[in-house]
Formats: sequence, C-alpha cells, structure tokens
Amino acid sequence: MFHNQVTYPTNSNPQSIAAMDLNNDDMPDIVVANNADHTVSVLHNVGDGTFLGQPAYAAGAYAQSPIVADLNGDNKSDIVVANSRSNNIGCFLASLGIDYELVSLFCSP
Repeated sequence: MFHNQVTYPTNSNPQSIAAMDLNNDDMPDIVVANNADHTVSVLHNVGDGTFLGQPAYAAGAYAQSPIVADLNGDNKSDIVVANSRSNNIGCFLASLGIDYELVSLFCSP
C-alpha cells in the first residue's frame, strides 16, 4: 500500500527521470528531463519523503533520458542528458555546492 500521490511542478513536458544522491547527503534526489523547454530540473530530497524546488538547467532540444554518474572522478554526481532533436548529449558537471554547469554538448555522428 502506498500513501497518496504527492506531485511536484517541473518545467514543460517532463519526459524522463533519474534518481540518485546528487549532494552527498545519502538521500536520492530526482533529475527530470523536460522535453518541450529543453531543460533539466533537479529536485533535492528533504529526507521526509518530500523534495525541494527545482533549479532548471538549459539543455539541448528535446532533452530526455538523464543519467547520473561521476564523469570526471571528483566524487560528485554529474548529469548526462540526451538531446534528441539537437543530435547531441549534454554533460552537466557538478560545481560548488549543489549547482551544475553545462560543460559541453557532444555531437553525435
């Protein structure tokens, strides 16, 4: 049995999600790829079953399928998203605190 659904606002047309601890607090956070407005949102886990608001980061056209992994070996969770209409992927490296910086868009062949 589950409790009643709790909803959280995202940007336009959320397409897919990933859950992983992004800020090293041992609680899974949520990454949302927002397809229509070409952004990636992050909802941080408060620890009581709720999530804080969502900074949105500009991605390429029709962002989808986020993956969370340490891409550069700095022990911080980074985000990769596929941009299906841009024909590339966006890599967001964790910077200071809980912010992310789009470091590159890799073009597909």
